[in-house]
Amino acid sequence: MNPWFSIRGVSTALSVGSIAILASEDLRILRVKVRSGLSEDQIRERMTSQVTDDVRKARATYIIENEGTFETVRERTKAILNQIGGLQ
Repeated sequence: MNPWFSIRGVSTALSVGSIAILASEDLRILRVKVRSGLSEDQIRERMTSQVTDDVRKARATYIIENEGTFETVRERTKAILNQIGGLQ
């Protein structure tokens, strides 16, 4: 695993844990429909083979909720990076 995490030019070694970036199932389905043109049934079928949010949450040291405006998510991300010392 690459120990470097980068967001728009900000890099830091992540030896303190992992970050899960989560969004509601409905929002994920909407985003995939918009970018891929897949049907909801096709998307749900693919989602069944993925790790569940409960597992992601249990494994993650930090969680970023990817819902709301870009600015809101950016502030959540900056807060996590500040906690791990990655953003000054």
